[in-house]
Amino acid sequence: MNPQELQQKLTGVFSFPATPFNQDLSLNTEALRENISVVKGTGVSMIAPGCGTGEFASLTFDEFTRVLETTVEEVNGQIPVIAGTGHGVIMGREMAVAAQEIGADGILVLPPYLITPEPEGLAKYVAAIAQAVDIGIILYNRNNAIYSESVVERLLEFENVIGFKDGSGDLDHFSMMRRHFGDRLAWFNGMPTAEMTGPAYFAAGATGYSSAISNFLPEVSLDFYNAYQGGKMEVVWDITDRLVKPICDIRDRKRGYNISFVKAGIEIVGRQAGPVRPPLVDLDEKSRGDLRKIIGFWTDLPE
Repeated sequence: MNPQELQQKLTGVFSFPATPFNQDLSLNTEALRENISVVKGTGVSMIAPGCGTGEFASLTFDEFTRVLETTVEEVNGQIPVIAGTGHGVIMGREMAVAAQEIGADGILVLPPYLITPEPEGLAKYVAAIAQAVDIGIILYNRNNAIYSESVVERLLEFENVIGFKDGSGDLDHFSMMRRHFGDRLAWFNGMPTAEMTGPAYFAAGATGYSSAISNFLPEVSLDFYNAYQGGKMEVVWDITDRLVKPICDIRDRKRGYNISFVKAGIEIVGRQAGPVRPPLVDLDEKSRGDLRKIIGFWTDLPE
């Protein structure tokens, strides 16, 4: 699909799958295929494999392409597939080109590795990726890649720049950017465990959000989104109080648990995800048990 068609589809719940590994930390594409198969038909609007939740930073280029190929094959055009790209400008451009050749519908430009660039450097970094492909480009505003109005203005010279994902938590900045650029971009909430900040971002103009919880409870993620859109705030707060906030409490116990809890959740509901790769650490026994109790309130769990 062309970038403008993709932009129109960027509403609702976006699933960012974990990347399953075997116990020896090798890639498990069959487990990935199964997980994608389960999630793709639940009503999520987009799938973005191998991004932050998918341990992008730990993947080799070969693994990146295999993850993307597996996802594109399994999704088979049912919903858009968005690939991550990043590291340095040369590798970022090569990954974007490979993603387009594999059949991804768009690119999420992750923050460049380590460096906190000047605005001019950030603009050049994204421009080099955007001009290398024809598919849609989504900017990811977080950490060392904070996009000013002037940088976004410059990048909108590229017609395939069509989205803005915010993971900074700066709602003042997000709302002013949304007001300034309006419908030229699709806007969505990319905060960790984004349901926690969902109502605030929706009110600021986000049309969708990335849901880690959709990896293991996709129907609940959809219930959350639909409840907010339908004005059923009692449902929104019930899901927040009984699911999202308790998961966030587990997530915040150790650095990197925002990825580890996703993999644990997938395994708790009976599918494979395997361990995280170092330097991340897996949930400890207590946290895993606590997560199982939380998930058990929302679905029947395998013995």
